Amino acid sequence: MDDDLTNSGGLPALQDRFERRRAPFDYSDEVLPAEDVDLTHLARQIVPESATRPQPGEADTSWARKRRHIAQEFVGKTELAFLNAQLISKPRKRSWPNHAATLFCRLWAEHSDHLFTALNRDPGTMFRCLAKMRRTRTARKEARQ
Repeated sequence: MDDDLTNSGGLPALQDRFERRRAPFDYSDEVLPAEDVDLTHLARQIVPESATRPQPGEADTSWARKRRHIAQEFVGKTELAFLNAQLISKPRKRSWPNHAATLFCRLWAEHSDHLFTALNRDPGTMFRCLAKMRRTRTARKEARQ
C-alpha cells in the first residue's frame, strides 16, 4: 500500500530518483573554462541578467539549462563566483569534465578572499562545506573500489 509510505513508491522510487539526478550532464559543445583560464579577469566580470535566458544558437542541453538555473542566483555577482557554483554542481554527477576538480582547487587557492566576499559567507561555513564535499567524494571513490 503506497498510502502508508512517506514517499510514493518507497525506497525503490527514491533510488530511481537519486540515480536520475546523478546522470552526467550533456554538454554538447559547451565546456568549462580551461585549467589555465585567467581567473583575475573572471573576478572583474559581472554575470549579466541575460545569462538566465537561452541565447540564440545555444544548444538545449541539460548543462545549458542547469547553468541558466545557477545564473539566477549570480546575476550582478562576479563570473568567478558563478564559476565556483558551476564547479560545485559537477561532483554530484557520476562523471564530470576531467579538469573540473583542478579548476575548483585553483579557484579557491588563488581567489579565496574574493570568493568569501562575493559569496557573502562566513569562512568557517565555507570550509565546513568544502570538507563535507571532500568526505563525500572520498566515500564515493572508496565505494567504487
